[in-house]
Order: sequence, then structure tokens, then C-alpha cells
Amino acid sequence: MTSQVGSATLRLVVDTAGIAVVGNPAQCADTLQQFIDAGCHSFCLSGYLHDEEAERFGRMIRPILAENNRGRLAA
Repeated sequence: MTSQVGSATLRLVVDTAGIAVVGNPAQCADTLQQFIDAGCHSFCLSGYLHDEEAERFGRMIRPILAENNRGRLAA
């Protein structure tokens, strides 16, 4: 199943308890921001290759979330 949330796409991952947040960095940050605004304070993120995705998230998406949530995000 696929749902549109803001400008990013959420895909229900079959046989797991997860979703995929897909889009450009701003779209992904916007989608994660909606979860933050709903009260989520941590995420279990994954991607392939894991180390490359973690680096990409830290470089491209986390700065957007940090800017939008000054004082709300832990280091």
C-alpha cells in the first residue's frame, strides 16, 4: 500500500512493522517532521547500503530536522 503524506511517499513494507519514507531530502525531512510533531522522538532508520544511507541521512536530512527543531532534538 502506498500513501501520500505531504510531498513524500510512504510505502507500507510488507510483512514488517515499517514504512519507507521516499523523496528528496526536503520531502523526507517534511515527512519525518510530521512524526516529530505527533510526538515521536526517535526513529529506527535503515537503507541499503546501511553505512552509506546513514551518512546520507546525517549529511542531507538531519540538518533540516535540526534547523526546524532547535531545542527539541538531542545531539
